[in-house]
Amino acid sequence: MSERSHSEREAPSNTVLVDGSNVAHSTEGEPAQVANLLIIRDKLRAEGLDPIIVADAALRHQIDDAAAYEKLIDDGHVRQAPAGTDADYVILSFARELNALSRK
Repeated sequence: MSERSHSEREAPSNTVLVDGSNVAHSTEGEPAQVANLLIIRDKLRAEGLDPIIVADAALRHQIDDAAAYEKLIDDGHVRQAPAGTDADYVILSFARELNALSRK
């Protein structure tokens, strides 16, 4: 069975999957930062995209502002991978579920 071509798929989605753990840790020499998550979320939204930010469960113990991070989870802005599950696995699962395209 061959994969369907993009033209045979449903209309492209504006959903973007984001590795929240990598984004939070992207400030060199600093602890993981909530501000990085907010910046990427807001920038993608400004571009008309719908970000799904997925993070490892361990990030809650590494982030600079635990209360703000927990609020992002509670409000549905960040989806946390189950403990012991790598966020990469969850991101790939979401991608398959959403029939996402890979862009390089």
